Amino acid sequence: MTLQILVSFFESVADTDGQSNRAYLYCRERRDVKRDVAYFEKSLIPLLTSPGALNNNFRLNSFFLKEIGRFIDDFGSGVESDISPEDFNAMPDGRKLLELHLRRDKFGNDLFDDRDSLEFHLRNVGAFEKLKQTSPLLEKYLRDWGYLIENSFLDRVKKSAVIVWSNAKSLFSNYRYFRLALTQRNSAYVFYGLLIALFLFLAIFIPFKWNSYSENKLVEFNERVEETKEAIGR
Repeated sequence: MTLQILVSFFESVADTDGQSNRAYLYCRERRDVKRDVAYFEKSLIPLLTSPGALNNNFRLNSFFLKEIGRFIDDFGSGVESDISPEDFNAMPDGRKLLELHLRRDKFGNDLFDDRDSLEFHLRNVGAFEKLKQTSPLLEKYLRDWGYLIENSFLDRVKKSAVIVWSNAKSLFSNYRYFRLALTQRNSAYVFYGLLIALFLFLAIFIPFKWNSYSENKLVEFNERVEETKEAIGR
């Protein structure tokens, strides 16, 4: 990857006298696709986004993505400004990553502020949430670019509580449905697990509260005894 990018840049930018042409031709002959931009898009980007690429070194991965994007932007067709969400979703994952990088490099990092932008529509339909599930690398890029909607711990707890409460209401709303649900292994495990947890909680909570109540009553009784002794002594 390093050699292919290096010789392609040198041949296109710095080789004014043609002396490096032999090295470039040697590297190009080892390609499945001869044209530079097409080779970068069809071979290097999938290689860059393959599992375990570059020993999972994100900084090195990001460096190569920027260099590949810079070459394609200089010597390729560049960014398609009118790409639709449907066209984007039809792309391979590596191409999606490259397209997002090229758009950030050309249009800036605040594309979410534009309600007509591709990024705004993709985030609203949850495309980035689906894309992050395809690989840890893509999730790292999306998180680093701020393309994922981050929920706080309390928000996740509230969301889980709402789901549990909704399922519980549905479960106990009808006796036949409740009886049918208990025949399912997972539902039965959850129901009886909750019952066991409830009984364990009550087995600890009730004696604790009773002891606390008894201690308070004992303290009140001792206080009254002392008050009575003082009254008699007077």
